[in-house]
Amino acid sequence: MNPARYDLRLRRGDTPLLMLRLWALDPVTRQAVLLPSETVSLAWRIDWPGGARTLRSLPGGGLKVDARTGLVAYPIASADLTDLGDRIVAFRVQTVTEDGRVETFLEGTLAQEGEP
Repeated sequence: MNPARYDLRLRRGDTPLLMLRLWALDPVTRQAVLLPSETVSLAWRIDWPGGARTLRSLPGGGLKVDARTGLVAYPIASADLTDLGDRIVAFRVQTVTEDGRVETFLEGTLAQEGEP
């Protein structure tokens, strides 16, 4: 499967917030489900200028998942945005099945735009 592509832009001066809601066919049940699901977790990697960081949807993995809405949030520190400056960095979201199969689901770039 080819991953979907989307470029994320954050407005300078706004509260930094990255949230996604992802739907997919569960590779085990073949039903349309919100991700993460009972059989699929997520790994969201951002290649920050200070070093790549991957957060996961598993307990203690750093991603915040709202079970009611399906929104997945990647917390961003102010220092991350300061380091980002005018750079454009890559990100990717991967699905991870219970048996360890990893597949890139979504990829793109992240940057800041506008004046503070």
